[in-house]
Amino acid sequence: MLTFLFWNLKKRPLQENIRRLVSLHKIDVLMFAEFSVEPDLLLRSLKRKGISGFCHAPGACRKMEIFTRFPAKFISPVYENDRLTIRHLCLKDITDILVAVGHFPSKTYQSNMSQAFECSELSREIRQAEQDIGHSRTILVGDFNMNPFEDGIVSAGGFNAVMTRGIAERKFRTVQNRKYPFFYNPMWGCSVTRHRDGLPEHITTAAPNTGIFSGTCLIRF
Repeated sequence: MLTFLFWNLKKRPLQENIRRLVSLHKIDVLMFAEFSVEPDLLLRSLKRKGISGFCHAPGACRKMEIFTRFPAKFISPVYENDRLTIRHLCLKDITDILVAVGHFPSKTYQSNMSQAFECSELSREIRQAEQDIGHSRTILVGDFNMNPFEDGIVSAGGFNAVMTRGIAERKFRTVQNRKYPFFYNPMWGCSVTRHRDGLPEHITTAAPNTGIFSGTCLIRF
């Protein structure tokens, strides 16, 4: 079984922290938003500590960087834009999947309505990639700057993400005679509420045993 890590580094040089996480959790695929150092610097940092075999898997998406324990040719881009990369992960003896990694602007710069629209567009791009590859085994991770119950995450035209695997395994729901495939959102169990300036704020904590330490993880079966 492969282990994935997504982290929005916020342009911080956290090579040592990354190395410790890779060593502790046996990470196979590293996915970063706001990665600010040269890729070779991270690879050298890992190698100095005895973690060899990692490769940089470059793409056209300027917001994401991906590193893997296997050659980059096994996680090739299927579709990319400035804020999204969709990769086809195809390894011997492992069922192939699509890995989509995205990063949306902060709510400082986008309204909830604009974010919901972006979710709809991203969902459409993922469905097209699934059609091109021929299956819907997709993992979507990223920092979408959204709570798990917002319209863009849960609406049929958005990610259509549900909180239980049982619902997601029904494959799709029908709205106005249109079928919309489900995503399963395991991060619901990691959403907690804290208060800031007297108002409730929902945040996502680490998901146990998933390798996802920041952001959103959605799974399509």
